[in-house]
Amino acid sequence: MQDIALYDALIELESYELKEIIGQGSFGIVFKAIEKATGQIVALKVIQKSKNLDDKKEQTNILREITVPRILNLPGIVKLLGFRFPLTDEGMTPDKLLSINAKDKYNHTKYVDLTGAIIVTELMKNGSLDSYVKDYLDSKGMKNEVLNPTVRTKILFGIAATMKQVHKRNVIHRDLKLEHVFLDDNKEPRIADFGLAKVMVNKVDMTMVVGTPFYMAPEIFADGEETYTVSVDVYAFAFVMYKMFSNLVQFADLKAIRSPQQYLRKIEQGQRPLKPASIPEPYWELIQKCWDQ
Repeated sequence: MQDIALYDALIELESYELKEIIGQGSFGIVFKAIEKATGQIVALKVIQKSKNLDDKKEQTNILREITVPRILNLPGIVKLLGFRFPLTDEGMTPDKLLSINAKDKYNHTKYVDLTGAIIVTELMKNGSLDSYVKDYLDSKGMKNEVLNPTVRTKILFGIAATMKQVHKRNVIHRDLKLEHVFLDDNKEPRIADFGLAKVMVNKVDMTMVVGTPFYMAPEIFADGEETYTVSVDVYAFAFVMYKMFSNLVQFADLKAIRSPQQYLRKIEQGQRPLKPASIPEPYWELIQKCWDQ
């Protein structure tokens, strides 16, 4: 991995005015925030501290989220603006903002611990792609203020073009999915969430099981000494395409999928979901190439 300076990106949380919560999950809480000195509106992610303060895996993921976007420095990814490491006991001084009660999008008040790591990025006002895709598909194309066939094609091309550049820099995202693709003001895709990314040194194959089951290539979770390369992102892109056209996931036996483990077993055996009528043939041919066993 190339050396990369981080000190110029260090920030103080107190330099930002926290507004409403715009996203939350197991990873932490994302605020809409304003940088006081410039008035710039940003996304500020607060990583919730692990109960295991020595969790090296969690620390590694945070470092990846900080360093990989700066290594890549590509227009097709969400730009990192700053970060702060978790506060130590000595760092919790009276002048520090340690917690806040904030409103979420449902106007519910939530207590948020602010002592964990902080990551500040550009704010993607249009949000993540998954919500638009769901609304568009559920409405059978009627809810198309953001998404339509032309925009969908542009988005898919943009994701592919960006991932090509990511791979040229020997980086594997390892968790490419709709939820990690955001739309900028021009409805162009921006890829984010590099917490599971891996920078390959001399193109060494990976062996760690990471990612989201639906998008996870079989070589990642297969038993034995299977290894994998950037091709796992190509596989994930097949399911990004698939999910852009259909919410239905059905295999040839037409049986309901009751667990991630059951789904992964089918994938490992070489099975793939059936073609929904909504996917045009040229896209289906590309999907099949991308998820080939």
